[in-house]
Formats: sequence, structure tokens, C-alpha cells
Amino acid sequence: MDLDKYLSKVTIVDCNGQAAYEMTLLLNGDVLVSGRQGNFQINPNTRETSPNGKIVPPEILQQAVSFARSCL
Repeated sequence: MDLDKYLSKVTIVDCNGQAAYEMTLLLNGDVLVSGRQGNFQINPNTRETSPNGKIVPPEILQQAVSFARSCL
């Protein structure tokens, strides 16, 4: 069974219309962010990132939290 078909996803585009990030709501409630700078996860409840120490722009963090809440 391919779970990717059933997970909620959203694509964030930049000002040029290019896909900058793709956010996927995982089964554990975390948001997987895939972008030009690699992949990382955000826990929307604590706003912690994985891997630890990953610097995430505040606007991406807020978008991930808003996305997770909108899927409830």
C-alpha cells in the first residue's frame, strides 16, 4: 500500500512561480518539509525540527504549523 497517495500535501511556490517547498503531514502529526535545502521534519506542537540544529526560516516554520492545523 502506497501511503503517499493518502497523506495531505501542499506545495509552497516562490515569487517566480517555482516550487520552493513541499510539505507533507505525516501519520505521527509532524510535517515533512522537502525543498532545495534538503528534507527536515517539524513538530507543529513544539516547533522543534529534526534533524536537531536545522535552521528553519520563521516563515516556513509558521507555514508548517498552519498547514498541520488546517488538516485537523
